[in-house]
Amino acid sequence: MYQAYLAFKNQIIFIQNYLPLGIAALAIVISFLQQIAAWALLMRSLNIRLPMHKARYIYSLSFLARYIPGSIWGYFSRSEWLMQDYQVSYAASNYGSILEVALEVLISFSVVGFCIISSNVITPPWIGYVLFFLPWLPWALWFSQFSLQWRIKLSGYLKSDVLCFNPRRREWSVILILLIINCFYYGLGVFLIGYSLGIWRVEQLLSVWTIVTGDFSAAWLAGFFAIFIPSGLGVRELVLSTLLISQFHLAQSVAQAISVMMRLITVLAEFATILLASSLYFFTERKEKPKNR
Repeated sequence: MYQAYLAFKNQIIFIQNYLPLGIAALAIVISFLQQIAAWALLMRSLNIRLPMHKARYIYSLSFLARYIPGSIWGYFSRSEWLMQDYQVSYAASNYGSILEVALEVLISFSVVGFCIISSNVITPPWIGYVLFFLPWLPWALWFSQFSLQWRIKLSGYLKSDVLCFNPRRREWSVILILLIINCFYYGLGVFLIGYSLGIWRVEQLLSVWTIVTGDFSAAWLAGFFAIFIPSGLGVRELVLSTLLISQFHLAQSVAQAISVMMRLITVLAEFATILLASSLYFFTERKEKPKNR
């Protein structure tokens, strides 16, 4: 953050257009809403149907837990809400959270692989193919018929049939598409920040967008595996700026400025999502109260 501050102070870079920053924030708000919709679909596939206004409200509030060490508390509080309001067992809600996190990690690896394959980066293409296909092997094994047999036995010991769940193709296709599109929303955000600083031009959108999407997905993974660092703070910025320097030959201060601005816009978009979800929740609840009477 200090290096980025110096870059602005010494006029190495300056914001030439503020509109792309607003569009970037809007794209990330949309990505948050899609992430919530994907989670609601995931719960529906587990035969847990939630009103969307409540799902958006609780899920968006659970975002806040990622800014303290141990975002697992956000998942626990969400499970408690599901138990109190909908009598959903802790096993079912926690299993849904595990599947959600696993999907996000697998998709991020695959997106990084896709971006390596489809762009002219230095990384050998075979690494891209490995990253694209290999992460789905454990997923396929988990939902195979062989796995189902011992999951049924384990469910008997746990006295819960949640592990017997196998995904329904239609719902899971929609979930995958939503989460994959989300990765490209973040890549678009990085491009728009660079565009606002005059680093990239509009005609470079398609070529740069693919590369920076892979860069952000790799940075997200690095922050995710830095378990004890709140929301990957610092780790994601370091990885993203390093990748931008190596692939676009940007000055270090410029790359750091982009990564820090991306973090700030993401946080602002996250709080905007919470405000939006809270407003929709209270408006819907107030509207439904007279009907219940």
